[in-house]
Amino acid sequence: MGGHTGPPCPDRYDAPARGSGSETTGPGLGLDRLVWPSNNRTVPPYLPVFFDLHGRLCAVVGGGAVATRKARAVVGAGGQVRVVAPAFTAELGALPRERVELIHRPYETGDLDGACLAFAATDDPRVNQQVLRDARAAGIPVASADAPRSGDFILPAVHRHGEITIGISTGGASPIAAQLVREEVARSLDGRVDDWLETLAALRAALRLEVPDPAARRQAWRRAVAAGLLDHLRAGDLAAAQRSIELARQATSGS
Repeated sequence: MGGHTGPPCPDRYDAPARGSGSETTGPGLGLDRLVWPSNNRTVPPYLPVFFDLHGRLCAVVGGGAVATRKARAVVGAGGQVRVVAPAFTAELGALPRERVELIHRPYETGDLDGACLAFAATDDPRVNQQVLRDARAAGIPVASADAPRSGDFILPAVHRHGEITIGISTGGASPIAAQLVREEVARSLDGRVDDWLETLAALRAALRLEVPDPAARRQAWRRAVAAGLLDHLRAGDLAAAQRSIELARQATSGS
């Protein structure tokens, strides 16, 4: 591969003020023709929800790369998938047959029967709109790949680390930005986070027995964190972490 011979890339780009008259200087994107997003949000944000799909059926309409990602996400969450499309990617065909049903034909009304979620993921807007109409008529939450805001939900960029699942969304504004943030989060997670989680789960169970009142437990957790609980976990000092919880419990309960 040849080396880069053009001018160096700047560390960052400062866009000219809109309406300043300097948007069209030099070649490039033509900033005068870009549609700049408004700073005033008129659409409410999505509600983050973790859906239990274990053993439940989801319908994916489409057989391309987008449909493949949706089907893989459902299978990864323990769900069953019905995929309807005239043709499928090789990756879809390689998914476990006991978890994935492939129907080789165009979409038909009724293909969503029995599904708890539906995904309209074809490259034909008319088919996607029909899937949306059928899902709404059947009371099935539906996501639309080509028009996210016309659907009921979207899938975030997801990072999984053991029992920890982190979902990141930009509300459909920039999926690539969500992926970049996901990668940054993945790099920031400590390699011992699974040990932390196991310890915190045990401490939580013990604290529930000692402090039955939920509000008092939240106060105890805040005190423990303020007293260095997370620092103790990062250092691998589980005894110190337990002491911080015990001291927080005593301060909260007055005993």
